[in-house]
Amino acid sequence: MNKNITILTFHFNQNYGAVMQAYALQHFLKANGYTVSFPAYIPPYMRPSSALLRGIKSNGKISLPLVWQKIKSIPRRVKFHQFRKKHLTINFAANDLESALDQQKKSTAVIAGSDQVWNLNWYPGDSFDGYYFMEQLSGASVKKISYAACFGKKDQPQEKLKRAGSLITQFDFVFSRNQLTKSIAEAAAKINVPLVVDPTMLPGVSWPIRNIPNQRGKYVLIYSIDENQTAMAKTIATKLKEKEELKVIQVCSENAHLVEECDQYETSASPSEWLELIHNAEYMVTDSFHGCVFALKFGRKLIAYAEDWRSERIQDLLANVGLERCLFTRDSHIDRLDDGTFFDADRSLIQEKINAAGKSSADILLPCLEG
Repeated sequence: MNKNITILTFHFNQNYGAVMQAYALQHFLKANGYTVSFPAYIPPYMRPSSALLRGIKSNGKISLPLVWQKIKSIPRRVKFHQFRKKHLTINFAANDLESALDQQKKSTAVIAGSDQVWNLNWYPGDSFDGYYFMEQLSGASVKKISYAACFGKKDQPQEKLKRAGSLITQFDFVFSRNQLTKSIAEAAAKINVPLVVDPTMLPGVSWPIRNIPNQRGKYVLIYSIDENQTAMAKTIATKLKEKEELKVIQVCSENAHLVEECDQYETSASPSEWLELIHNAEYMVTDSFHGCVFALKFGRKLIAYAEDWRSERIQDLLANVGLERCLFTRDSHIDRLDDGTFFDADRSLIQEKINAAGKSSADILLPCLEG
């Protein structure tokens, strides 16, 4: 039996969550007897997002401090490249559409996702690229699966969504990691879309993290994605710092913006070092979905903040483990930290819920590959 699986996702970005979800799905599938690989091909519309100078504008203008931060992030890019070469089975020969398509057609199944691979807002102007909707595989005798692919936000270009919907109907199986994508896909394709967990929550994944003692002392870790919401991150971290004798460390995202008045900035952490920083933190303050996932998996005290479309998938995640109160969507929510019982949730129960959801999703995915 052909047990080759090709994964189509954003494994090439300098983004911790994107790389870790790719690693997790690959690791899970390999542990279950499959040979897994990623094409090195990057769709043209996604190439700018992987560029060194992505995100150098602040309020519509090029920011020299951000340019400098980007230059300083070159070591971080090198570490991402090294991580991918070591931990991801990338087919570097499949670096154009023709060779990538040849790889996909030789697979028993092609899986699109996780991450925001279906976010139509990435496409410039009126363009449409059906790569992650597997338009290139129309008519091919290969199993097409979407596992936890995400639209990202509610507002999608309607004409592009019609094209996407017609392509989604050609998938053999479609699974979503959040209620928003489920609703959009069901409306666009007129199909039922079951919910599953993000690959980072699938069972049996061994994380590439060093097993060494924490040498930083007790600290609050900030992982900020949206530069426009750093004021809330700063306020939350400051309040936590006032309660205990803590340092505040920011591990910088690919946008390289800084939250003011942190004690330490990690601008060039590798994906493994990112995991280690979360694992050893006392508190995690983040507007990142995957930042929340790993804070929960590692049993950290979590405060998520988001005031826009980012909040929806975080809300789904926290609701599933009974931690809705840990999502702050407006400034007044910060007062919740005055409640001495705010962090009293049973962490073992949270882990049980995560493990149960992961096993349930594994039990859904594996028969789709084996049948």
